[in-house]
Amino acid sequence: MIEIDNKFDSLYFKEDFIKKCEKLPAEIKISLEKGKLIQDEWNNDDILNSKINDCINIENNLKKINDIYKNIEKNSDFKKLTFFHDNNEEIDKFLEKIKLFGQINYTSDIDYKFKECQEKKDGKYIVTGENKNIITKVSKDGSYIYARCQNFLEKGNEYRWKIKILKSKNNKINIGIGYSKDINLLQAYKCGWFLYCSDLKFYSGPPQDYDVEKTNLNKLKDEIIVSMDMKKGILTFMIGEENDSISGIPLEQNLLPVVTLFNEGDSVQINKC
Repeated sequence: MIEIDNKFDSLYFKEDFIKKCEKLPAEIKISLEKGKLIQDEWNNDDILNSKINDCINIENNLKKINDIYKNIEKNSDFKKLTFFHDNNEEIDKFLEKIKLFGQINYTSDIDYKFKECQEKKDGKYIVTGENKNIITKVSKDGSYIYARCQNFLEKGNEYRWKIKILKSKNNKINIGIGYSKDINLLQAYKCGWFLYCSDLKFYSGPPQDYDVEKTNLNKLKDEIIVSMDMKKGILTFMIGEENDSISGIPLEQNLLPVVTLFNEGDSVQINKC
């Protein structure tokens, strides 16, 4: 019996490994189905972000497959077991096709640094952090501060960044994109395209002119991912698994990442994503 146990262990490794192998065909099937949908619907802007997540999941499944193959190669006897049965060739072809999607990358070759406050007398806000990527409102007045990044978003590229709310009294924070020109601080939300964190609504200037536009977003978290397509004029906000977009943003003028803060002590951080 001891000899049989030893043989069994050398042939089948561990029970949990076998269970993973048994589940693998189903995972591959799901990945293949999603891969086909991605290929058919890739140009549909409304579902682009969900398809990006699907691509990432497919890549993770491919990593699992490679790990299992490496373990199989360690024991020649284990090669006698067949996971994929009669559709081996078909699956291999689809896996090669899926690999062509590659990793989804955004253009992130700019430094997301905030401009220093120009109103030194009033001390409206301060910029801190090793990378000058943290903005904090220090003035006590009941008005918004309009904090811009230093670098423009170049036309024809796609950008993605992450906003982290470090401190906020009631989330009276706008995040999005705007202009570098002087603006009316009393209507800062009209000088760009924003997600208002307090009520998860869209606010913007022309041509959309959103004073209060309902979104598909339901729950605020500390981190919000923002992406901007400078080819199609689409600004997207992602919170967890939820996302919503503003389309039709004009690209004639220079645009850059912007946040507005209302309450004293409110602070956010911007990072590459």
